[in-house]
Amino acid sequence: MNAGRRSLGPLVTCGALLLTPILWPGPAAANTPPQDPPRVITPLGAATLEGSKGLYRIPYADGTRVRVTRDAETHSPVRGRLDLVGVGGRGPHQVVAADAGRVVAIEDGNTVHSEQHCTRTYAPNNYVWIRHASGEWTKYSHLSPGSVRDDAGLSEGDVVERGTFLGYEDDIGCADGVHLHFEVAVPDDPADPFESAGGFIDGHNRAPAFCGDGVVDRTLVAGSTYTATTCRPTRTPGLPVLGDVTSPTRTTHGTTARGRRPGHPAAPSSR
Repeated sequence: MNAGRRSLGPLVTCGALLLTPILWPGPAAANTPPQDPPRVITPLGAATLEGSKGLYRIPYADGTRVRVTRDAETHSPVRGRLDLVGVGGRGPHQVVAADAGRVVAIEDGNTVHSEQHCTRTYAPNNYVWIRHASGEWTKYSHLSPGSVRDDAGLSEGDVVERGTFLGYEDDIGCADGVHLHFEVAVPDDPADPFESAGGFIDGHNRAPAFCGDGVVDRTLVAGSTYTATTCRPTRTPGLPVLGDVTSPTRTTHGTTARGRRPGHPAAPSSR
């Protein structure tokens, strides 16, 4: 294993612009979990973008207005990822788990704001990676220092539910203003998935399918604003029903602990 990489040990099994739309399988209601998505056929020279198998809520606390600044088609330098910003209300905005899963990596000790000179080996991001039953992983980047381990009380190995409080939106690391970087990915090697610096995964991204009020065709669109809400419980074939929690909680070793929100300075406005 290379130096600087994040080793997770044995795991429990639990840019070209897109020229055609992301296709989800079959006609279905907005909150119906997608089945295995088809491969998208694109014109010669255009990259394909695979849709996620999992169905995800907007990863902010219920009632938060969320603007999409870059969607899965327009995100750069890597497509398939999203940049989201909480708008209105009093910050800092709470980031929550997009689906149930196990926390596999946390970095929340960085304090550098809006670093513009990042490299593969220097990327002082704060982030959380969660592994889901579908085999997909989700990442939440640029979180406030200490907000994952201290404010949310989370550690690697914790099991979280959809809607569990993870930390506060911020601009830590390779960020241009306060926002949440969110992505769905499948690692090439789950035991050695990414470099510690930045948490950049070695694997491939999938365009996330979202559920929630106002979401059309399971897709969040750049320039649009949505309200984060609780999604209907969903079922992955052969796995238990996964539902939302109605308040920030986490589950650890069979027990549930309620997240706390101590005094926290308001986040600076996004740019």
